[in-house]
Amino acid sequence: MKRPNSLPYILTVDKIRKIINSITDLKHRAIILTIYSCVLRISEVVNLKTNDIDSSAMKVKIDKKMFSMITTK
Repeated sequence: MKRPNSLPYILTVDKIRKIINSITDLKHRAIILTIYSCVLRISEVVNLKTNDIDSSAMKVKIDKKMFSMITTK
């Protein structure tokens, strides 16, 4: 029997700020901020390489092959 789809729980801006501000490790904070600001899936973040981030242009390159694999499942 198929489970009914439920809407995702959406955090308020205040809760998001509290979560981000509670992270003390710089590396973890950078990862969370990248995920949140770029609206990335976990699998996209796991496959992200340093070369994929162009900080001067403020762009993150996501592998289209990986993206198509994720969306077709």
